[in-house]
Amino acid sequence: MKKVHFRYLLIVALLATTALIGCGGGGGGGGGAVVNPAANSLTIPTSNQFAVPALYTSETGAFPTIGPNVELTLNNFTNTSQALMVFVNMTGSTQQLSWNVDKLAAAASMRGNEQLKKSLVDNSGPVSPEHSFHLMLRQQAQRQQRFAQSSSTLRGSTRAVAVNDEQSFTLYTSTEQTETITAVCKETKELVGAGKKFHIFVEKSSASKSYVDDLIVKLADNWAKIYVKNREVFGEEPTGVLDNGVDATDFYIVISPKVFTAGYFFTGDLNLTSVTPTSNQKKVFFLQLENMTTDVERDRVATTLSATMAHEFQHMIHFWQRGGNSDIWLEEAMSGYAEYANGYRIEAKNNQSKALQVDLYFDRVSELQLDAWHGSADSSDVVNSHYGKVFLFGIWLAQNYGSNGSVASLLKNKTTDIAAVEAFTGKNFGEIYSKFMLALIINNANANNDGYGIDNLDLTATYPFDYGLKSVDLDGPAFDSVSATVESLARPTIAPRAAVYVKVVTGDGSDVWLAANLPAGTALYQLRKD
Repeated sequence: MKKVHFRYLLIVALLATTALIGCGGGGGGGGGAVVNPAANSLTIPTSNQFAVPALYTSETGAFPTIGPNVELTLNNFTNTSQALMVFVNMTGSTQQLSWNVDKLAAAASMRGNEQLKKSLVDNSGPVSPEHSFHLMLRQQAQRQQRFAQSSSTLRGSTRAVAVNDEQSFTLYTSTEQTETITAVCKETKELVGAGKKFHIFVEKSSASKSYVDDLIVKLADNWAKIYVKNREVFGEEPTGVLDNGVDATDFYIVISPKVFTAGYFFTGDLNLTSVTPTSNQKKVFFLQLENMTTDVERDRVATTLSATMAHEFQHMIHFWQRGGNSDIWLEEAMSGYAEYANGYRIEAKNNQSKALQVDLYFDRVSELQLDAWHGSADSSDVVNSHYGKVFLFGIWLAQNYGSNGSVASLLKNKTTDIAAVEAFTGKNFGEIYSKFMLALIINNANANNDGYGIDNLDLTATYPFDYGLKSVDLDGPAFDSVSATVESLARPTIAPRAAVYVKVVTGDGSDVWLAANLPAGTALYQLRKD
């Protein structure tokens, strides 16, 4: 049974008028560019293309349904019932939709309505130098030539490295500035079964500090495990003598207080200095050395730097496997997953930074496109929200489509990001995107969740953290909660490949009417749980 609500017809008329008038403009002569919502659109999954999640039901044809006008009736909606409306935008442009919730019996009522206004999230503020730096690194990697391994050694092997040896390294001390330091080798070890070694260097001025030796022992032990795990999960990094003459056999880890971010890998270090003057001509990444005064601080720093090693090593593997074909969002998703795969997890109480980033993403879930990365002018909160977004997506993708957690076949694919994800999953990206956005709100943390959650990670829980760090409350993605007994309506905007969530609760046993006006390329997933 359907009804036509006067207030709903008014909304439709207003939307139609807005579409005809367009956004403000003036001046004679040229006309404004017309945005084509179909550009870069994804295919909307057919109704019931994937199963309705356990414990939920959906009205026939409403999982999903498309517009322009949608009306659904939920019978016998009680105070234990809950309904979800999940709106997803498959187009390449921001869209505005409308939704309306009311008791079915109130069709002719002219009583006042509750107008919902989504609270605005503050996205202002300058981007941090560290975030600008990492954006520069990823953009540089997209331009960087990927060299093959040489079929023959083009130059003799470099001299073997020994503990207490000193070498010079060039590192970034800001987004644009570099400095050459002298560092001392504190550890050199064979990578078991790899036929190569890794060397840990510490800047000479810090090498004799009391806490350094203990830190190096912890990092060396953790690195040996990370090296094996990352190669299992993501594939092989550059190794041997490259065809440009750079010897990438051994691994160098350089630690200095002058590294102004937690750590980084620079693809230019795989070039000769004739191409990149600041190159170290080595397979190397850099870590920041903090001043530590307590045992707790030392444990925290060891954990942070170990997670950073896992993250940055994936960047190295990703570049070697995919070259400049990968968009930044997908590469960062895999580096976030590298932290998780190596045990640095929110639920393990040792990755507070990712919990904070996820929490920021949840505030902006309707504003951030899944398959996009931040820009150079975005605020730090927006940047961190993007990191939280792809951290969750990388884990979810690997859990549901990886081979025992391995995503190596994804990285071997040389096509663009969406095409690579489709080849990896065997699914249309529209289905992948939709199901991920559903997983965030359904939040089934059980291992057998059929993709409607992240295994063992409750997105609406409070997580304590080790090392005296503050707990983080995760509230799940932002949603409008409305009563089934009071008319509610809104006209939210939704970014491409994002989601708007509405929860309907507190029924009194009456039938409830759900309505929406959906722009082309936008779909509604309706779910109910009693």
